Amino acid sequence: MTSAIIDFDIGRDAFGHMQIREGVWMGVPVRVARVSFTGELQYEVSVQARHAESVTASVRGPNPLACSRASAR
Repeated sequence: MTSAIIDFDIGRDAFGHMQIREGVWMGVPVRVARVSFTGELQYEVSVQARHAESVTASVRGPNPLACSRASAR
């Protein structure tokens, strides 16, 4: 997830632990929560059901493992 496709800053300093932001992700209204129970940088993205497939595809991109690798850094 990059700030180039979402209309608010998702960086560690700007988006604190256990906070929620609402905005627009590639034209789709989203609610993003920064959640973690072990300290890693992790997000939960909520959208209307009709947008779930397209938002999931935009997160995963052409390589589904890329998202996992990026979050592990």
